[in-house]
Parts: sequence; structure tokens; C-alpha cells
Amino acid sequence: MQINIGFIGGGPRARSLWNSLISSPEMEEKVYPKAVLDINQDTLKSWKYLVDKTHNNLDSFLKEDLNAVIIATPPNTHAYFAKKSLEIGLNTWCEVPMALSIDEIFEIIDAEKSNKSNNGHYFYGENYCYHLTPQFMALKNSENAIGDIYYSEGEYTHSVEHYMIEENYFHKVDPELDPELHLNTKPTWRANFEPIKYGHAFGPCLYVLKKNKFNIDERPICVCAIGNMKMQKRFKTDNFQIALVKTNKDTIIKFVIGFVLGHHGRIFVSFCGTRGIFVEGSYQSEGKHYFVEVPEKDGFYPKRLSYKPMILTNEDLIKIGTPTGKGSHGGADSLMFKVWIKNILNKEKFDINVFDGAEMTAPGIYASNSIKENKFFDIPNFRK
Repeated sequence: MQINIGFIGGGPRARSLWNSLISSPEMEEKVYPKAVLDINQDTLKSWKYLVDKTHNNLDSFLKEDLNAVIIATPPNTHAYFAKKSLEIGLNTWCEVPMALSIDEIFEIIDAEKSNKSNNGHYFYGENYCYHLTPQFMALKNSENAIGDIYYSEGEYTHSVEHYMIEENYFHKVDPELDPELHLNTKPTWRANFEPIKYGHAFGPCLYVLKKNKFNIDERPICVCAIGNMKMQKRFKTDNFQIALVKTNKDTIIKFVIGFVLGHHGRIFVSFCGTRGIFVEGSYQSEGKHYFVEVPEKDGFYPKRLSYKPMILTNEDLIKIGTPTGKGSHGGADSLMFKVWIKNILNKEKFDINVFDGAEMTAPGIYASNSIKENKFFDIPNFRK
């Protein structure tokens, strides 16, 4: 079977995804780029030789002979396009975030449940779950290597001023304009987007936790958050936000997201278990990761404290069999698509399905409300 794929959105991110999916030799006979949808005619022209047909109308696009779609549009459109695609039975891969409201999340779940012949399923495109370190810890947690994880931390801080105004994003004037100093510039959707509603920080933590056979139904149940806007005030949006989540398995997860920083950024995950710890190396550590793994027979005091930490490089993680890929985002995109296409062809449950996506997205939405109202929020069980 060859999977005919349509791209919803044709901007830079969609082109990157096309490259990660289509250019891989192992995907050549499995996927076929059938069509693209975008409202910008210049963008559509740039896709002329990448797909069979271009469309500026959703209805005509959805009439193509498609098996699956890739949604790579601004966040406020994700839920709409996902719902429309699922309703007609298309397998749907969608960029983060899944949605911007809890109602939209439920609409996507309902669309998958009620679609034609139950053929269309939702894959949440949290590509940071497919980075080398979350994949390593997913593997280790499936072996129960560090015991019961009681605390996890995820951070995605990425200074993205260059995406906040059109003049930078499209390189029309000067790609180094400061959006706060040049007030006559035009904002893009990123300018007013709350970091906490994005992704890449909480998702990988929950993904790893769910890989333990004892905790596959682990889900977030409550959240609180705070934020500030010390770095930039023009768009009156928090630049830096932090949230605490508790799960139904009594795990605490801290996740941090920032879009305007005094440095380029920092991305990492960490996990503390009853028999060990993993801390991903950030840019300061030159890719060296801290890991302690205590066998179950020695998982008692004081024996467990006698184990020496290991300093692991990326090469070490690969040598032990951690799945990895090549290309953009450290190979995460190509590995993610490899998993998705395998799931479709083998008619398997998607690795990050609609309920996983809901549970990775909802904490950010409720965290935003927590910041505004200064209180905890309960998170519903989407699987009921």
C-alpha cells in the first residue's frame, strides 16, 4: 500500500516536514505527496513540483484521493482542519499544539470517534518526544530501569523574536529587527501567543512516563502556573512561563516554556525515579547526560546510594539501541514520521494518539487559565 498524503499549509514548516517525510529513501515506496492546501498563491507556486495538485480551497482539497493529511498551519486553525479531516476518515498528523481550548480538544476526539468506517485516526505531532534523550528514557522506562518515576522536568525555552514580526519572518527588510524597538513592524501569530500553550516541554515527559508497562494510563489531573514578561512588553504577553502538573500516578511534572530570552535557549528533560535519575545535558554540558541506574535488588537504603553516576554522550545512547533519525530537529522529525507511517501500514494504535495528544495539550491550556486566575485547575479524563 502507498499512502497518498496531503499537506494543509505550505509554509516553511510544511516544506521542512515534506523533506523529512518524502526525501527519506525508506519512505519512497510508502508515501506519495498528492496535494497541498494554502491560501497564498506564491506559496502554492513554490509547491508546483513537490505535489501533484495545489489548492486554495479546503473542500476541493479534501476531494483528492488522500489517505492522510499533515497539518502545518498556525495554531488557531489546527482544531478546525483536524476535525474536518477526521470526519471524512483521513489519518491526521497535526503540529503542536493540538488545540487552543478544551472544547476544541473534545471536538477532535469526537470527530475521530464518529468518522466514516473508523478509518481516520489522529497522530499528535509532538516531535520532541522523538529526540534522542526522550527516546532513550522511554526505552529505559519500559525496562523499569530507574524504578517508579516520581518527578520529571521538561524545558523548551527558545528565543523566537525573529518569528514575531513579518519583517523578520519573511526577511523583507532586515532579519535582525528587534520587535520591541521597531514598533512600526507587523506582528505574526507568534507575537501574542502564550508560550505555555505551545508544546515541546510537557509532552516528552508524559510520553516517557507512559512507556512503563505499569503506568500506561498515566495522565495529568491538575495544574498550576505562573509567568512574567520581563524581556519584552510590546505585545503584553508573558515571555516566560512555568507550570506544575500532578498525575493520577502521583508523579509531579514541571514544565517551562519561554519565547523571549537573554540567551538563545535551552531544551532538556529530566527524570527522578525510586532507583535512579536521568538529567539531559543542556548546551553548557556539550551533550553529556547524567544517568544513575540501580538494579531492583539494590533498590533500598543505603545500598542504592552507593551507585556511581554515568556520564553518557549521544553516541553512548545510540550504541545501546536508542531509536534515532537523521535530518531536522536532530532527526526527530524523520523518526516520528517513520513511526507514524508504520502505525498506518500495520493498522496499529498510533504512538501518540488522540488521547495522548489531549493529555499533552490540556495542561498548557489550563496553565494559561491558572496564570490569569491565580489558582489550581483540574484536568478532565479525556478517555471516558
